[in-house]
Amino acid sequence: MRSRTAPRHLAALAWLPVLFQLAGLGCGDTLIDVLVPADGGSGAGDPGAGGGAADCAPSLAACEGGCVDLSTNNANCGACGVVCSGGAFCGAGRCVCREGDGMCNGVCTFLDADPQNCGACGIRCGSGQFCRHGACEEGCSPPQISCDGECVDPEWSDGDCGCGDICDEGEECHDGECDCVAPEVRCGESCVDLDSDGEHCGDCDVWCGDRSVCVDGICQ
Repeated sequence: MRSRTAPRHLAALAWLPVLFQLAGLGCGDTLIDVLVPADGGSGAGDPGAGGGAADCAPSLAACEGGCVDLSTNNANCGACGVVCSGGAFCGAGRCVCREGDGMCNGVCTFLDADPQNCGACGIRCGSGQFCRHGACEEGCSPPQISCDGECVDPEWSDGDCGCGDICDEGEECHDGECDCVAPEVRCGESCVDLDSDGEHCGDCDVWCGDRSVCVDGICQ
């Protein structure tokens, strides 16, 4: 019958080479890595691994800077180092533009309104045209208006309104036309407050008379 103690004797014999090495060491010698596991000590916990793939969760990838999700990471989209730019973002591992936009020359473009890429990349609207709903149309792109054949902003910062019109005192420019400043409204050629104006009380041309006043739009 084979002795059950044989494995223990074999284990003891395995240490003999180590003991011989220890016996040969002097007092000034240093013992390094004498006791090493059979697998060489490699694994995810090895400090020299440098953040390898074994350190990341199964759904993540090891890229420079840490573990990332290649399906949504704008700096590592689909693969490490692939950067989404030009207004694009990473979706399902691909650089894509928002719905309604198209990628033209590396930039996300709103094809419904871009006169240089109207409806599709490279389709340019002609002079005097603008892009609306992906098609070139005659005229100026809102809110601009045409003045002497040129498209201009109807609300100019220097006080002009529309094609050079100057609004009167108490008026302001709305959509290229001079209008009264709220809460006043236009009655004829004047801007009036219907809540207090005795000649336009509650509505235009409602006169309260000489002996009554207009309060909250009612003659009293």
